[in-house]
Amino acid sequence: MDITTSFFWQNVLLLVLLTPYVVGIVISAYYTNKATPAVAGTKVQRPVMESADGEAPPVGRIIAALGATLLALVFSITSVVSVCWALVTLVGLPQFILWGLLVLGVVPVAWATSWTAGRAWHVEQLLEKGGDADQPTFELGAYLTLPFLPRRHH
Repeated sequence: MDITTSFFWQNVLLLVLLTPYVVGIVISAYYTNKATPAVAGTKVQRPVMESADGEAPPVGRIIAALGATLLALVFSITSVVSVCWALVTLVGLPQFILWGLLVLGVVPVAWATSWTAGRAWHVEQLLEKGGDADQPTFELGAYLTLPFLPRRHH
């Protein structure tokens, strides 16, 4: 594969990964700015949390969080693979060391992806309620409820 083909597929992959994120944001914005039927003639806007059933459709939130998670997954995998490959190739180490490093690289990839998924979901919930994004907490259990990881309160 030459460099132009590789560059083409990198752009295709980036477009495929960005699409769910952008679509989720558009859907969230649509439901957030949707006017109530009672005041359809006026320019009054209502937040999503004031819907008739009390809960907004989470489709936009899910798609936006999924898009951010896919981006984190692919970018972190790409980083781990490229660093491991470059290290093994430049130093001249055997291939089995590359595979060992890639297996070890699964740990930071899983952490970054899990944390990004939880943070994206948390931020989407805050934005849906009309809030603003808060300061991130860089702990795995900060946004994900895990039975084996006790949650600390700050």
